[in-house]
Amino acid sequence: MDPFSHLLLAYLLGFGVFGVHGLQYVVAAAFAGAIPDADVVFYPLSSRLPLLRHRGISHSIVGVTGIAVVGAFVVPPMLTWAFGAGFGSGSFGFFFIALEIGGLSHVLLDAMDHWSVPIFAPLSKHEYHFDADRIMNFGAMSFTVFSYGILIYERG
Repeated sequence: MDPFSHLLLAYLLGFGVFGVHGLQYVVAAAFAGAIPDADVVFYPLSSRLPLLRHRGISHSIVGVTGIAVVGAFVVPPMLTWAFGAGFGSGSFGFFFIALEIGGLSHVLLDAMDHWSVPIFAPLSKHEYHFDADRIMNFGAMSFTVFSYGILIYERG
């Protein structure tokens, strides 16, 4: 998936959770939407440590949570430096949640793309790939059935 899609979904999810009054958390979520792809810097080590490959542990729940814990300490000072004191203030817990939302949205998007991701690494080596076509078709079908049900109920 392209970086813009990762940033956009993470931003929208962050905005949905934190709203207008939590813009520092929304920005943190958007930032975290792109962070898992920073694993490309470990490419030279990936031949010896396979978990450090691209779409390795950084694309798992454990990796995203680790990034969110570290990021909850690192991101507020970065936001303060970049956007002013108002963006760096806030709760450690809310920054963690925002970073977790952004990172997990990245993993979900990559799993729905033509890639597979090890969602439960290092606990499991199994990689998951969700067929987006089936998910979208099922979602559209469910929406249609739900809409017809409401229409029938509404019209008697």
